[in-house]
Amino acid sequence: MSSPFTGAVVLFRFLTRPARRNIGARSRCSRARHGVTLIEALMVILVVSTAFVAAPRVSQGWMQTTALDGDEQNVLQTLRLARETAIHAASDVIVRRIRREHPDGTQRYALELQLAAGPYSDNASWHGAGGNTAARFMDHPFWLRQDVSIQRGPNQFRFQSDGTADRDVSWDISLQGVTRTVNVLGTNGWITRS
Repeated sequence: MSSPFTGAVVLFRFLTRPARRNIGARSRCSRARHGVTLIEALMVILVVSTAFVAAPRVSQGWMQTTALDGDEQNVLQTLRLARETAIHAASDVIVRRIRREHPDGTQRYALELQLAAGPYSDNASWHGAGGNTAARFMDHPFWLRQDVSIQRGPNQFRFQSDGTADRDVSWDISLQGVTRTVNVLGTNGWITRS
């Protein structure tokens, strides 16, 4: 009965056997090669070590981009919600970006929405759980990650009941040097990213 390692031993012997010389041709090297040279071994070590050094940087950049993409999607969805609410409620919706203290104690950017008075609203309706009547904006805004910022453009604008915006808006959403831009076209209320 053969050992379970017999196949591995045969394969090892096949792979490490000396190369056969072509009898008709002259060989450049007078001896057969058994193994690898020091230069070849060092090159393999160099390639593997470079891969290990580069891997954390690549994965970190990928995670930052993924986090920024997630927050960009949150901003887009919030703006779409505001526009759709303005159309369906036949009332203006005010969108405001603010930087304030998050419940965990950190300073973050957030988006707040307020539904203005209209035929289906008594100006006491806010998006989010429990409207804050003192601020007239919602108590629980749409929070962005701590290290994400929104730059450029107005801090506040309005979607009107016909779905248009009262002005063109362009917000840069940034995370550690990577920037995405979200635009609202005032004439028709279209929300795009670039």
